[in-house]
Amino acid sequence: EAMQSLVTQFPALKLHLYNGEGQLRPFVNLFIGESNIKDLQGLGTSLGEDDKLLLVPSIAGG
Repeated sequence: EAMQSLVTQFPALKLHLYNGEGQLRPFVNLFIGESNIKDLQGLGTSLGEDDKLLLVPSIAGG
């Protein structure tokens, strides 16, 4: 729900965060505390009342 709310408020982000199938792009990392949601239940991971969601895009270059 948090990610849906984010892209509803900022629609241009959707193209950067999700691929054509609606999955998070591989370079987008979401953390709840110190846990990557990819290691939990992915986008189905529930947030607790005091949890903070951290969005960390990977950056690569040369």
